[in-house]
Amino acid sequence: AIQQSVPYGWVFVEALRPLIPADQPLSALYADALRFSARIAVAKESLSFDDMLAQDEILERLNIGFVTCDITSEQLIEALKQECFHSTNRFMLPIPMSIGRVRLASVDEELLAEHARAWCEAHASH
Repeated sequence: AIQQSVPYGWVFVEALRPLIPADQPLSALYADALRFSARIAVAKESLSFDDMLAQDEILERLNIGFVTCDITSEQLIEALKQECFHSTNRFMLPIPMSIGRVRLASVDEELLAEHARAWCEAHASH
């Protein structure tokens, strides 16, 4: 369980780091990774909506912001897959099951595309 918890958020961070402007804080990128993963977990019914909101509240209380970048959902998905395939031959993301409990899980293409589109739209520099 601990081994699966270590990459929580970092798969997203390492995938996106080369795609976002260098002036974006790593803390904001990591916080966005946690938010993205939690939303996928809620959609998969692996995490409660209340736990997702609790995580969001903690990040807000810590005053950790959001990154701004202009990437497409296709770029985001491709980067996530490349990062996952560095260490395994399967596409599995570390997603929270509850506060403090993370598991690797497969994410179907449609769900991933939906959340990638929403993330990219929310983080675009308008």
